[in-house]
Amino acid sequence: MWSNELKINRQVAENLSKKDMIGIPNTVVHYFCEKAGNIYRDIDANSVCLIDGVKTKVIIRPVDRHDILIPESDTDYEQWVFGFFEGSFIKIIGWADKETVLNVPLRVFGYWKEGEEKDDDRVRILERGTFREISDLIKIEKEEKEELQIVKQRYVPLHCHNQYSIGDAYGKPEHIAKRLYEKGFGAYAITDHGTLAGNYQMQMALLAEGVKPIHGIEAYIVETDKRYSHMTILVKDKKGWENLLKLNTLAVRENFYYKPRMKIEEIFDHKEGLILLSGCRGGVVASRYFAGEEDRAEQRVVMLKKYMGDDFYLELMPHAVREQVEYNEFIYGLSKKYDIKCVLTPDAHYCDKEEKKYHDAITAINWRKKFQEGGYDTDTYYLLTDNEVLDLIKEHHPAIDNAGEMLANTMEISDKCNFEIHPPEEDDTLPKYKIPEFEEILHKSDNLQDNYLWHLIVSSDRYKPEHKEQIELEYQRITDKKYTNYFLIVWDYVKWCKENGILVGPGRGSVGGSLLAYVIGISNVDPTEYGLIFDRFISEVRKDMPDIDLDFEDDRRKEVLGYIKEKYGDEHSAKVITFSHWHAKGALRDAGRIFDIPKSRINKMCSLVVTRSGGDARSDYCLFDTFNEFEQGKEFYKDYPEASEIAMGLESHIRHVGVHAAALCSTEKPIGEVVPVSKIKGEIVTSWDKKDTEDMKIIKFDILGLKTLSVINSTLAQVDGLSLPTQFDDSKVYDNVFKKGKCLGVFQFETSGLSKLCRQLKADNFKQLYDITTLYRPGPLHSGETADYIQRKNGEKEWSFDHELLEPITKDTLGLVLYQEQVMRVMHDIGGFTWATSESTRKVITKSQGKKVFEKLRKEFVYNAVHENGLGEKEAEHIFNVVSMFGSYGFNLSHAVEYTTISYWCAWLKTYHPKEFFASLMSKENDSYQLSNYIKEAEKAGIDVLLPDINESKVGFIATDIGIRVGFASISSIGKKTAEKLERHQPYAGLRDFIKRAKPSITIIKALACCGALDGFKLPRKYAYENPKSVIDGQMPIDIDEWGVMKRQEMVNQYVTLPQEKGLIEKYKDPFEGLADYEPIGKLRFTDYVSERWIKGVVTFINFKQEGLEGDWTMFDNVLERRYAHLNIDDGTGQVLVHLAPEQYTFYKHILERVKGIPVAIKGHSIPNFQKIYCDAMLVLDDIDMTNPILKYFDDRSEDIKQLRALNKFADIGVVSQVNYKVSKNRNPYAKIRTKEDDFMLVFKLDGDVFVAGELLLYTKSDNFGKVLARVK
Repeated sequence: MWSNELKINRQVAENLSKKDMIGIPNTVVHYFCEKAGNIYRDIDANSVCLIDGVKTKVIIRPVDRHDILIPESDTDYEQWVFGFFEGSFIKIIGWADKETVLNVPLRVFGYWKEGEEKDDDRVRILERGTFREISDLIKIEKEEKEELQIVKQRYVPLHCHNQYSIGDAYGKPEHIAKRLYEKGFGAYAITDHGTLAGNYQMQMALLAEGVKPIHGIEAYIVETDKRYSHMTILVKDKKGWENLLKLNTLAVRENFYYKPRMKIEEIFDHKEGLILLSGCRGGVVASRYFAGEEDRAEQRVVMLKKYMGDDFYLELMPHAVREQVEYNEFIYGLSKKYDIKCVLTPDAHYCDKEEKKYHDAITAINWRKKFQEGGYDTDTYYLLTDNEVLDLIKEHHPAIDNAGEMLANTMEISDKCNFEIHPPEEDDTLPKYKIPEFEEILHKSDNLQDNYLWHLIVSSDRYKPEHKEQIELEYQRITDKKYTNYFLIVWDYVKWCKENGILVGPGRGSVGGSLLAYVIGISNVDPTEYGLIFDRFISEVRKDMPDIDLDFEDDRRKEVLGYIKEKYGDEHSAKVITFSHWHAKGALRDAGRIFDIPKSRINKMCSLVVTRSGGDARSDYCLFDTFNEFEQGKEFYKDYPEASEIAMGLESHIRHVGVHAAALCSTEKPIGEVVPVSKIKGEIVTSWDKKDTEDMKIIKFDILGLKTLSVINSTLAQVDGLSLPTQFDDSKVYDNVFKKGKCLGVFQFETSGLSKLCRQLKADNFKQLYDITTLYRPGPLHSGETADYIQRKNGEKEWSFDHELLEPITKDTLGLVLYQEQVMRVMHDIGGFTWATSESTRKVITKSQGKKVFEKLRKEFVYNAVHENGLGEKEAEHIFNVVSMFGSYGFNLSHAVEYTTISYWCAWLKTYHPKEFFASLMSKENDSYQLSNYIKEAEKAGIDVLLPDINESKVGFIATDIGIRVGFASISSIGKKTAEKLERHQPYAGLRDFIKRAKPSITIIKALACCGALDGFKLPRKYAYENPKSVIDGQMPIDIDEWGVMKRQEMVNQYVTLPQEKGLIEKYKDPFEGLADYEPIGKLRFTDYVSERWIKGVVTFINFKQEGLEGDWTMFDNVLERRYAHLNIDDGTGQVLVHLAPEQYTFYKHILERVKGIPVAIKGHSIPNFQKIYCDAMLVLDDIDMTNPILKYFDDRSEDIKQLRALNKFADIGVVSQVNYKVSKNRNPYAKIRTKEDDFMLVFKLDGDVFVAGELLLYTKSDNFGKVLARVK
């Protein structure tokens, strides 16, 4: 049975409208077409679309009338769909074809559309009887729903919390709204602790379930400088919301002390449209009462009544707590004395009694306590029904004799409160860019901003006559959509950056598709050169807001943010909040902590957790699936059922808040008057996340920091008159960098994978470069598209275009679909879709479940390709299949071009100004391993890296005539401020002058002396290191006693990361000389498994790490939980990371504290494609530990073997060569050991000391398992 009346909740329709970025009429039809399987496509952003290829006008009237009015001039459609708003729903009731409409006679009708001025234009009036049934057009089966028996509640919950009362409430908006509906509540007050963060999300969820939202807050009220109480504030109308926003802003900006606090007198100043309730046991009245100040409590009641009149109510809570019973009696007495109405307000922190455990867990986590210590004193802090409230009052609060009336008073408050949050009426809320005086070249508009934008275009050096048509199109769309002001604001801060020497990136994301943005200087990519599409940036149809993302130098990003705030006002600007939700592993870890579950069990479960992306329908149920799909998951659930249930309940719930890394919002009004604001770690932020702020027409500016831009600008600053290239065709750059894969330091390309891909493809042009960045992503790599591209490029595979119509679209990518813009071109040029629909298609196919949705477009694509391009049906199907197969991996071509521009700049600087480029790279690098790589690369290029010098060094590395000088900030023990001070006072005439003006500490003297920075003062390093106080006091040595070469180098290594001299390392005594087959580190390869590798070099740095949670650890508890270390070893030919597993860390930790700068010998092994050595044994060469078992690795052990053989003549004997440590599924530690005598590994139980290469084992073996009988170290 088909449904003749299609109905959708109005709030649901609004939510879908925001998601699809089209108007409500098109959204509603789209929703029903999708359910029915009709092919839908929008033509405009509001009410014109195609249904199964037929042009359709959708008319949804604000009220149900028996007729539909169609203007005489409005008949350019093949059919009409009709509907109306009915309460909280939208109904589609019928449709009519063109013949039916044109057969209706025209008549004069003065008011043919509500809200318009009188118009004598003629209209056609379609009576309801002329409509055809909607089921003839959109066929949806009637749903037979089982009616839910709902008992209507006699009160409204007025004191309620949800997940936005972070750390003190449980329940997401959708869940709460659903339970409210099922319990029979008609309204609900949103009163979170000191925040309005959840009001908008709660409103949408409530309206979607037909529950009335009452906006409010449980405010923190200033009591003293540091103390606060609570008060419940509710909003009656729009004026009340405006006043609450102002009060919230004052609380955040003026009265913040750990919490945003309101002053009661400021509430009275902004009382219009507000209702005040006296609050809970921590409320403004109760706080005085429980402090023993009953008189002051009474005075407060009198004052609140005086100022608020009938909009002040006394709150009584029904909870069975002794203090609450006492307080209720007190407050009830005052209500009778002063004739003040009371309301019963259960303090709801979760929905149902059964959810108390989740609330207990959340509070325990927030308070850093155990589970049993969390939660409140009774189990009644949930959405009590009216009967439950009355029962509690009757049982525990016998003094209250009119509870029914108090419940009725909540309904009275609900009737007073009639406000919903809606976006502002303005097109946007941006501050208005003030137009300077300018000479109009051509008057384009009556709008001054539009004219100024045109002035910027035609006066630009980048504007060319051949651009006119495209520029006109973009200009018209931008001005029609009223985006001009936004573009001018962005243009202004980009211009300010350029004027102040801040390097701005060439663009980021789809802005590269805008020729207008390029011409006026916002972006630095000409889209006409690369076939970039403007509709990828701003769609003709969609109601999307403009989004220009740009990169700035990371160390000057704050200056850009400061400029915007200063220009438009600090009170008009705020950053954007982010809400961090419990992911599956985080919920498990928190549950484990509050239940004291062993970390080993938790870590094991975390390793099993099913992970899904945010777009997956089951992304919030990872733990549920883990506990049900894995045997170990089932076992864990059986052992810890309550903890498991709680972890599942917490998953996807808000855990804490943060600040968006890049987003800044600015508004014409103070921003706190548009959306609520909060304060996080001293920063003012919007209380709503970026999506909800965008719903309020607030456009964010993404000011992103990129370190590479700082590197580039620092390089430019070191060479007079140097500017970046605008053409990307220098053969020397390709020959020296990309073709050879020498991409270290080159943005995006310095990974080994991309460098290898450059070598394979012999990259020799810019288009190939951005193809390479696109090909080196998981989609193309795993699908085989990357390998296909390589074979085609290198002539290893014959290929042809899948169809001649694909040739102009895919010729630059060797017949492959690599980019989203190519998908759009196929849909537009071959499939006959509009650019707007092609853009929608691009969005669909790149989503996680997009391929399935994309299939729905097949029918229309094939139809258009056949009828408009003359293709055969099979040909059209084939092209659609090609796009469907590879299009889902498509990357944003605009972004690829923009970021590859930065890559080319790096390669160009590396080619022509390597000294300055490497100096900048080193200055901006914080990772010691990568810094060592840059230094080594510079030396390969013939650039000497010089020790610091007190008069020549700067804060960072600096290029000099003879090389690169190490900066002060790179010296261990010298921070940035000290480095800046040392540079500021340069030059120093001598040691005395240095001591007098720089005022160095003992630590600074020792650091500078050891690395040679004070050599210019003829100050012996050894003396300065051992007598820093004497140096500061001006005492010089009588006899010069200096360290030897080896000791000097060791001391330098302690303070500065520099490559080591091969000859110096060889001077250390090595017990393995002539025995071990040492490999030069620079020649190490990791393509195959190698069971025994020997290297020797200096430890230039150590990274101590601990996987899993921080805290106490047990040696054999769990691999994921123990500490390990990474050592960087440099032998003068290269460097490599050496991995010390937790067992090696335990064995060697006594020497790890001093080993930096010291030469070591390493025996280890390696596995394919992992660029590191796994340590089996380590020996420090400056002070050899004679007890280290590795010393006996090459010895004749016949005497030891003889002793062991006497213990068991049938057992095996072997010298440990390789050890891998593991933990079994049953959480038992074990070692996999290879001996010198065997070519296979045996598993040994680990129940004592760790195994070390070089020790002798007596053992038995069975299959792959061994049992140790005796050990000799």
